[in-house]
Amino acid sequence: NKGGQRAYTLEFLKQFRSLVTEVPKDLPTNLNDILGKTQQSHTPRKQRNTGGRGVQNVGWVQGGGGKKARPPKVITLPKISVKPLEVSENAWKPGADGALDKNEEILKKATGLLNRLTLEKFDKLSDQLIDLGIQLADAQMDAFIVKIFGKAVDEPFFSGMYAMLCKKMSSVKTDKNLRLPLFRRMLLNNCQKEFQRDRGAEIKQAQRRIKEEVINDPTKTPEENTKMERERVAEEEYKLATERRHMFGNIKFIGELFKLSMVNEGIIHKECIAPLLKDDADEDELECLCKLIETAGDKLENGAKRAKAKQELVDKAKEHMNKYMMDLLNITKRKGLPARIKFMIQDLRDL
Repeated sequence: NKGGQRAYTLEFLKQFRSLVTEVPKDLPTNLNDILGKTQQSHTPRKQRNTGGRGVQNVGWVQGGGGKKARPPKVITLPKISVKPLEVSENAWKPGADGALDKNEEILKKATGLLNRLTLEKFDKLSDQLIDLGIQLADAQMDAFIVKIFGKAVDEPFFSGMYAMLCKKMSSVKTDKNLRLPLFRRMLLNNCQKEFQRDRGAEIKQAQRRIKEEVINDPTKTPEENTKMERERVAEEEYKLATERRHMFGNIKFIGELFKLSMVNEGIIHKECIAPLLKDDADEDELECLCKLIETAGDKLENGAKRAKAKQELVDKAKEHMNKYMMDLLNITKRKGLPARIKFMIQDLRDL
């Protein structure tokens, strides 16, 4: 058969009946002995559970001709006496460089609260942040505001939440800290510095370095130079993405502050929109403008109407927005303008 074993019919075996006259001496006479040997020869090998990592064979292999598995080899390592570590006199310890003063400890706690701040925990954590801010000295207030501003710029998706935090903190009036003029003025100064920073030039320099600078060290192999070049390009692209994220995050944060009446409407028109809306505006400036109008456009156009102001102010607000949209639509006709910016402007018109 296919298994390699021979099979004989009963008629074939009867032909040898006359030749076999005596029973072999070593032939078992008990039927149970015969069946027991047969079952033992076909007993499957032992298995054990290995804790979900499959089944491991540990005994006899299937079939009568298999060999027993080798026992695992045990390696005995010599015992080595290890001396305990000795603590030196000048060992480093947390705070060994000098204990944190009160203001530094407050800033450290504030950083932890900002990292945990969410809309669900806003009321509780914002109250704790206000308590920490009140305990700060005036000289440390700027560092406190820089931390809040940095989080808002680096996380544009949550800029509305950080704007709510700034609004709440700026409305606190105490004799010590966080008076409305102090906090609001210092916060807007940070926004102004970030907005007026020429990030466009920095982005262009990073783009030029990516394209033009090439690592070609003669002391290195071509493979090493290629690896170093890839690492350099990856680092420059990371810096480029960070610059863009901060630029877009700042303009969105300004829009969120305007929605909460922490930024005057005149500042939005003269200091933000006017510098961005120009004929030679580059791609990043146009994207900033689109994000600002997307965030603050509704209040710019309908804020006066909701406040039940004079009809003259309502008409003037609509006139401003119509002019902005006409200028943007004219920019879409510029040759070489990326399709992404054109679609952004189109989305603004459809709002």
